[in-house]
Amino acid sequence: YRPEDAEGFLNLHDSRWRAIPPDFWNRWSHQPDVTASMAVVGGRVVGQIPFHIRDFLVRPGVTVRAAQEYSLIVAEEVRSRGIGSALIAEAARFLSGRCEVMVVYRGGERTPGYRFYERTGHYDLTYHRMWLPGEETPAQDERVRSADVGALLNREDEVLDVFQSAYGERGGFPRRRSGYWEKALASVIFCEASGNFRSFYIEDAGGLVGYALCLEGRGERAGARVLELATRDGDAESAVVLLRHAAYAARERGLTLSVQKSDESVYADALRRAGFVQAPRAERSMMTMAHVFDPQALAQRVLSESHVSLPVEVAVWTPERESVLNPGAGGRQMTLEMKEHDLARLLFCRLDLVAAVKEERVTVVAAQPGEVEAVAEAFPFSPWDYHALDYI
Repeated sequence: YRPEDAEGFLNLHDSRWRAIPPDFWNRWSHQPDVTASMAVVGGRVVGQIPFHIRDFLVRPGVTVRAAQEYSLIVAEEVRSRGIGSALIAEAARFLSGRCEVMVVYRGGERTPGYRFYERTGHYDLTYHRMWLPGEETPAQDERVRSADVGALLNREDEVLDVFQSAYGERGGFPRRRSGYWEKALASVIFCEASGNFRSFYIEDAGGLVGYALCLEGRGERAGARVLELATRDGDAESAVVLLRHAAYAARERGLTLSVQKSDESVYADALRRAGFVQAPRAERSMMTMAHVFDPQALAQRVLSESHVSLPVEVAVWTPERESVLNPGAGGRQMTLEMKEHDLARLLFCRLDLVAAVKEERVTVVAAQPGEVEAVAEAFPFSPWDYHALDYI
């Protein structure tokens, strides 16, 4: 992407998505962590994948640089010519060195869109299911206060403390730090998705107990979504109260509240107790998918952030490629053999390696006793939690 591509970018983008005002796009696209892969034919932009590069938490305390994909589009008259695949390949070339992976949030596992990402080397890392309120779910509660989003932004230090206390043992989202919420709410995805932000919160003498940040959509996106939910130390009782009250507030406006969380979320039990029901994965659920540019570069990032060294050189083999994760680690080498989707999960700390070896999803060559376990400790399985606020 170049600044002179702005008009062509917006013309193509706005042919499918809600229009982005040129002045907003000018501010957003000039950030150093924003770019796009572009396809141009005869001077006209006919395809694009925008990216926002962020620090993505793979497990507590360990981040990788991820280029978040969104709003992919190829002009209708040039589809089925390989332009989408070429956009991905070109992005992998020019993003390599700036970040380790591309990440996309996707749904519809039986759709051509999902198959496109799978075909271009993106693999599922986690599934965030849609939860919807049951008939008896909505319930007003006098302990809950509501306000515009500024009420939370003005208490950002408290919000950060509550969030970290709830999700400190989780990964699967961009790293939180001071200033994150203001930037996230001003991001391009919420320029595309029209609606009003609302916050619901509970407090006591000690300060903020918990909050739910919601987006109430209009038009084709009518409905209310919980963008982020957090309670002090992950307290389920407070979460139940917030969820039921938010559902009540949505119903009063003629809207249905939805929440995207995995079945193993910190708040999965609270959602069940609040009366929310799980939509089948085939209908409305989404997943986080990742495309790994270079296994060695990603492994080196994870190992360095973890301050871990392995006692043996670890090679990986898949039907598509081979790599050494930690070159120069002693005089011996062991090899892990697997499919690409398991390699992606291993490097993102989403694979129980010891269990995968037992199941023969991963096979091993030349490992001595304890070495598989050492690799498993270097890339330990980590539970993830998704927040719709992080879409981009």
